[in-house]
Amino acid sequence: MTARFFVILIAAGAMALMICGCDLITGGSEPPGPIPTAIPGMPGQPVAIPVPGQPVAIPVPGQPVAIPVPGQPVAIPVPGQPVAIPVPGQPVAVPPPGQLVPIPVPGQPVAAPVPGQPVAPPVPGQPVAPPVATPPAPVVPTGDLLTDRMNEAKAANAVELTATSMLEKVELKKGKTQSYEVQLPGPPYCHSYLAVGDDNVKEIKIDIESPAGVKETTSEKDDNAEDNLAIIANHCPTMAGLYKLNTKLVKGKGEIAVQVFSK
Repeated sequence: MTARFFVILIAAGAMALMICGCDLITGGSEPPGPIPTAIPGMPGQPVAIPVPGQPVAIPVPGQPVAIPVPGQPVAIPVPGQPVAIPVPGQPVAVPPPGQLVPIPVPGQPVAAPVPGQPVAPPVPGQPVAPPVATPPAPVVPTGDLLTDRMNEAKAANAVELTATSMLEKVELKKGKTQSYEVQLPGPPYCHSYLAVGDDNVKEIKIDIESPAGVKETTSEKDDNAEDNLAIIANHCPTMAGLYKLNTKLVKGKGEIAVQVFSK
């Protein structure tokens, strides 16, 4: 009887232990909590290293920006593309090589550039294909007096050269001058400058000033005849820079057109 009572007592105790979840071996310890994880942005934690060629997130105003890593390539400005000026967000176009930029003269009208005119200049450092001897193409009349005269002057004086500026027109009186800025590459490129006038223009003079303001070359005057053509041929700058082309009406009064040709 006593043994049976003892067995029942042990069974009741085991059942009580199972119900309350106690552990006789560990002394009733509770199960372990969650393992702590790293908090993003904490000092000492590893950060992702940028992989070359992968896109980088655009900085958000007010958030810290990563410091450039020394030795990584930096974009180089390309001539002719807009560059930032001191006022943020105000781009300004850099004149491409060979492109005429009129310098305003008070009281003188200046024709606006005509879109679609050739402006592609030779690029310094790139190989130039050897010239191929081909017969000059016939001059096709356009119906515009100064354009036709410029085409005729090019066919006679700059047949192997390529136009690197637009045709610029200006109305001048006797003794007046119109100046143009032109960005020119250095060696081995050379340039010719042509100026033509309408029937009321009797004599034109053009000259080239270096970036330092020194006159480098001037068109020759023909004392035996009056004409409406001025030429500076084979001008080869010794250095790249912003040159000035001055166009002066010596005799007469009327419209003048100028253009730059290069090789």
